[in-house]
Amino acid sequence: MPLTSPGWLGTVSKDAPRGSWPCYERNQGRASRAPLGTDGPDVSKDRTRSQQVTMKISVERVPAENLTPESFVREYVATNTPVLLQGAIPESWAPCLSWTPESLLEMAPSELRVKVAPLMEDGRDKWVEDASLWPGRHDVKLPGVVHGNLVLAVAASRIEVSLADFVASLRKEGQWPALYADGAANLEKSFEFLRCKLPGFPALGERLLFKRTDLWLGGETLSTLHFDNVENLFAQLVGEKEFLLCPPGDTPLLADGRLRKAYATWQASEGSKGNFERKAEGLSDEAVMNYAVYDVDDPPEEYAELAAQLRKTVVTVRAGEVLYLPFGWWHQVRGRPSPSGLCCSAASFFQPFFVRLQPKSLSLTGPLLRGAAAGRAEATNEGFLMKGTPGAVLETQRGPVAGSRFGRHPSKRSKC
Repeated sequence: MPLTSPGWLGTVSKDAPRGSWPCYERNQGRASRAPLGTDGPDVSKDRTRSQQVTMKISVERVPAENLTPESFVREYVATNTPVLLQGAIPESWAPCLSWTPESLLEMAPSELRVKVAPLMEDGRDKWVEDASLWPGRHDVKLPGVVHGNLVLAVAASRIEVSLADFVASLRKEGQWPALYADGAANLEKSFEFLRCKLPGFPALGERLLFKRTDLWLGGETLSTLHFDNVENLFAQLVGEKEFLLCPPGDTPLLADGRLRKAYATWQASEGSKGNFERKAEGLSDEAVMNYAVYDVDDPPEEYAELAAQLRKTVVTVRAGEVLYLPFGWWHQVRGRPSPSGLCCSAASFFQPFFVRLQPKSLSLTGPLLRGAAAGRAEATNEGFLMKGTPGAVLETQRGPVAGSRFGRHPSKRSKC
């Protein structure tokens, strides 16, 4: 079936049973610094949260020079609080701020081919729609899926193109749809030639356990509302990214069981920018719970009441700024390219300070708990400083961490 435009279809009862949820306390100003392990409101009962919502969460802009890695963990990571950091990009990354589509070609090996994701005309990468739009088997029972009548549609499976064609798409030239290099460890794969341009990570992350840095290269893009299970220092290099944020405590207003993923197929078509098609083989056995079950910008009637209770805030990350995006925070991201046509971001991922006990068979997210990385992040020379007991030290038998205190050693990157 041809795929012409995303549709947020289907009806889902807002009275589906829900469990207990971590949430931010309401107060005046910023999000509460209280632990997130408390139970959230039971939205399955015949009452609303309208009287409880007394604040709009705001995100501070803070000069990075006012923080140390230790105070960053204490004030923001340990409290699961996003912050916009100015002056936090490593000096070695500064040349990346002047990248253009043309400079990508100049830096790359000749004849390079890259894997990228085709996007819909509006730049959207995923959306929820009626499963009946897809041919194939719909009687597959996947663990945690509450609404078998819905799928999370993905604009298209990644395709391989020449870097020259990718650059042409950024300029809106040629026979290509919008193409997006959307993370997925691409600095270790298609875009490895740029890896040496981004050594290390923002210094405020030094007390966290580093995983990897991913690169986002595209034009006008829209990443659907979702959350990730990592700590993220998101550096904007070229253009701007607009983040719509909701705290973890809004999860019962957004998630309603796991969603089955369905991958559209992009087909080239002479004289046009190709077509997106729904095919039976696109229905996967993947089921995810980190995507919103409805469009928060245009919620269907069944979800209008829940959507009205979201504590949304919008943050624009400009070139040269770094957004700390904590574990579990919902985010919808709109890319706005520079005049060159390029929008580029680098996200440094770290092991999560918090974790969720969340078997795949469950249709509810679990409570936020402190993970193993929490103790590592709060380590001091005297021992482990534990949040909630100011100045208290917990003795540990763990010795010094072997190798780099950064987790993966930054020097183990490819050479230019």
